Amino acid sequence: MELLAYESLMRKLRDKRRDLGIQQKELAADAGVSAAQLSRMERGNADAKYATVYEVWRTLKRYEADETETAAELCTPTIDWVRTDQTGADAAQLLLENDYSQAPVRAPDGGRAVGSITTELLLGAGVSDQPVEELMQNPFIEVRPDTSKAAVKEHLSSHRDAVLVYSRGEYRGIITQFDLI
Repeated sequence: MELLAYESLMRKLRDKRRDLGIQQKELAADAGVSAAQLSRMERGNADAKYATVYEVWRTLKRYEADETETAAELCTPTIDWVRTDQTGADAAQLLLENDYSQAPVRAPDGGRAVGSITTELLLGAGVSDQPVEELMQNPFIEVRPDTSKAAVKEHLSSHRDAVLVYSRGEYRGIITQFDLI
């Protein structure tokens, strides 16, 4: 096995970071090094410890896995729906029984998602006989099964409660932040 010279190794790590579209600052923070140190490492101006270089490499491998894993692989295939003709109390019961913090909403006859309901929303409104149709929020975002884990993660980190996986006229599953752990 041939070992790379430090400068060649750092160039490979830099090129991999760029190929994945990751900013130095982001990689540095996730790898536990300063952005300035990572910049010096990538230019070959700093001889970092093996453990530091290894952590940068490991972090890049995690990013790479995020790019190859898809929504179809991440999702929970069973979706428990709340219907628009149910009450807030019915929705709360479904969430409580299944230990969910949110659920998608659709009409009683099925079809596309028309809204979403969360425990936070139900707590604010109070569990009531009020129809879900009057309580619900916007529907969860929908993604294709081949959407990358990185893209799903971005959707969920921008204050979305869940993502629905939808393809060819049917829902394939649901992804929550818990599914990314």
